[in-house]
Amino acid sequence: MTVYPNTAELILRLGELNDLRRQGVGSLMVDHFCEVARESGCHSLNPDWERLQVLEDAERLIIWVAEYVSPDSDNSEVVGYCCSVLAEHMHNKDQLQLVNNAIFVSPTVRSTGVGGLLMRATEDSAAEWAADMVWHAPAHSRLDRILSSSSGYRPTITSYVKKESNG
Repeated sequence: MTVYPNTAELILRLGELNDLRRQGVGSLMVDHFCEVARESGCHSLNPDWERLQVLEDAERLIIWVAEYVSPDSDNSEVVGYCCSVLAEHMHNKDQLQLVNNAIFVSPTVRSTGVGGLLMRATEDSAAEWAADMVWHAPAHSRLDRILSSSSGYRPTITSYVKKESNG
């Protein structure tokens, strides 16, 4: 099903772990992996559902879901998600951070503002917890360009990945 922004209402909602398992967000997770995760050193998509469940049970998993809902039916299409973890800084337990694990917007709706809405919702969640917002942006990605041009953010760490040799 294809639902276009001009014929449907965009719904932004707090999600839950089960959203990541369902067809909508689950399909986007696969698309996200195919597009960027392999380059970041992830060998395969194999979510640690048990660990994610522990985080959700501890109210430390923040998931935002964006979906278009057709006004004349019950049809909807998930077009983006953002998953973050609330954690104390390892060197200062009094410093709370909301660390983004993944943000992905379907290529069919990019440049329509969906990504910006997901980012603002996540930042609002960080503010509710009085937490610093931490984004991991792949080098030279659109997210990297957005954050580097924002006056509210500054780069703090450059990460490098060395893949394990298998033979």
